[in-house]
Amino acid sequence: MEAFSPEERASDFKDLDLGADPLPLQRSLGVSWKLQTDSFTFRVSRDVKTFTRRGILSTLNSLHDPLGFASPITVQGKALVRDLSSERYEWDTPLPKEKEALWKAWTDSLTELEQIHIQRTYVPVSMSCCKAIDFCVFSDAYLCVLDSDGKWHVGFVMGKSKLTPYPMHTVPRLELCAAVLAVELAELIQSEIDVELKAVRFYTDSHVVLGDIHNRSRRFYTYVANRVTHIWSSTKPTQWQYVQTDENPADHETRPIPAANLASSSWFLGPQFLCQPNTHQEDEAESFKLVQPDTDKDIRPVVTSLATKVTEQSLGSQKFKHFSTWKSLVRGMTSLIHVAKSFSSETKNECKGWHQCRQPHTTERSQAKTSIPKAVQEDVYQEELKCLTQGIKVHHQGPLVKLDPFLDENGLLRVGGRIHKADLKDQEKHPLILPGGHQVTTLLVRHYHNKVAHQGRHFTEGALRAAGVWIVGGKRLISSIIFKCVICKKLRGKPEVQKMSDLPTDRLAMDPPFTHVGLDVFGPWNVETRRTQGGAAESC
Repeated sequence: MEAFSPEERASDFKDLDLGADPLPLQRSLGVSWKLQTDSFTFRVSRDVKTFTRRGILSTLNSLHDPLGFASPITVQGKALVRDLSSERYEWDTPLPKEKEALWKAWTDSLTELEQIHIQRTYVPVSMSCCKAIDFCVFSDAYLCVLDSDGKWHVGFVMGKSKLTPYPMHTVPRLELCAAVLAVELAELIQSEIDVELKAVRFYTDSHVVLGDIHNRSRRFYTYVANRVTHIWSSTKPTQWQYVQTDENPADHETRPIPAANLASSSWFLGPQFLCQPNTHQEDEAESFKLVQPDTDKDIRPVVTSLATKVTEQSLGSQKFKHFSTWKSLVRGMTSLIHVAKSFSSETKNECKGWHQCRQPHTTERSQAKTSIPKAVQEDVYQEELKCLTQGIKVHHQGPLVKLDPFLDENGLLRVGGRIHKADLKDQEKHPLILPGGHQVTTLLVRHYHNKVAHQGRHFTEGALRAAGVWIVGGKRLISSIIFKCVICKKLRGKPEVQKMSDLPTDRLAMDPPFTHVGLDVFGPWNVETRRTQGGAAESC
C-alpha cells in the first residue's frame, strides 16, 4: 500500500478494522460491490423526477447497468420512454396523465433490485482446477464449468438487449437480429476473458434463424444476407442449436418480468439443461432446413436459367457436300451472304428480304471465299485453333506441327515458315491450310485441275500453290483425282491394238518344200483406165 500515494487510496478504508468493522459498499459505474458477501447489487435513487421527457430520461439513465444484470427490467423502461416520447413533446412539457401510472409502476419496481445479489465469481469453484469450460450464448452469456467431481456449474457472465427498431420488423427478422446480438456479445466476451474455452455454443428458439444460418442453397435479400454473413464470419453453423422457448433465458427480455422475480428466474441461473452432462457432449450437429422458402419474402425466388449449348456452328461444312463444283459452292455462299445482308437494317441497298439477285457481288464473293475454308478448318482443326487462339503451340504429334501454323487477321490457319521477307504475294508465302480428305478440298483440286487443262499432277499442284492453298496430303489426293478423271483417261489412254487372225492351213501343214509357194508382190503399180466401145478397160 505504501507504493500508492495517499490521494489515490480509498478514504473509507483508512481507519477500517477488518476484524470488527463491517466492510463498506463500493460503487463503480453504477453497480455496487458488497464486499461483505463479495456480490454485486443495485442502489436505486429515491428522488422523484417530474413527469416530463427530461425527468423520465434522468430516471432511466440513473440506473447504469454495463453488464446487463438488470437488462430484463431496464428494457421495459426503455420501451416506456420511447412510447412516452413518440408524440414529440418539449423537454419540460408535462406528459399525458393517463400514462403516468405505467411509468410510476415501473419506477416503484426498481427498488426491488436492491434485494438482488449477484456473486462476483462466475461459479463457486476455482476455474484453474476445472476439467472443461464451455461458453453458452443466448442473448445473455453463461460459463459452464466442469469441476473435478464431474459436476457442471453454470455462471452468468453478461446480458444484452435492444429495443425493437421502428418501423416494426417481422418476427423472423427480429429473431435474426437477436442472433447477431448474441454473436457480438460472444466476440466481446471472448476478447476479454482470460480462460481457455473448450467449446462455444449458441442457442435460439427460432427455426427460421437456424434455417437461414444452415442454408447453402438459396440466396437472401440484402437485409437478411448481411446479417447471416456477419454470423458466418464469426461462427460455424454447427455451433448453433435449438432451445425450447420456455427454456430460453433470453425470452425474459421480450416479456415483462417483475424485478422481485428476476433473482429466482433462469436469467441468472441459466436453463436446467446446461447442468446436464449430455448437453456438453460432442455429438453430430443437427442440420436445419429453410422454413417455407417458397413463401418467405426475405428469400430470393428461384430463377431457373436454361443454358443452350450449341454443338454445331451456324455454318457447318457438312452442308458443302451438296455442291459438285467449286464455282457452284462459291456462288451459293455468295447468294447466302447477300441475302443475309439484305435482312440487316444497316444495309442501304435496294435488295431486301429473300430474292434472287443477278447483280455482281464482289464483296460477298470475297467473303464467301473466306467463309468456306474457315468453316472447314473449324470442323477439322478444332484443337489447333483452340491452342493458337490461347497463344499455345499446337500439339507436337498433331498433323500441322511441321507447318508452323498461325492465325491471320481473318482467323484462318496458314502455313508459317521463314520466308516472311520474300518478294512474293502473301498467299504464296503463307498458303491456306486445308485437310486432304474433305469435300471442299476435292472441289478445289478439281477446279484447278480443269483450269490447267488436265496437264497432270505437277501442274495441278503448282496451280493450287499459286492460288495460296496448302493441302495436307495433297499429292495423294491430286493423284487420286487425276486417276479418276474421265477426260484425263481419254487424253492419256493407250491406242487399241487389233487382234490378228488365225494362220492359214498351208502355213501350218508339214509338206515338202515348194509345195506351197507364196509370192510377195509390191509396187508401185501404174493402172491405166481407157474407155472402150463396150465400157472401160484397165491395164497395168
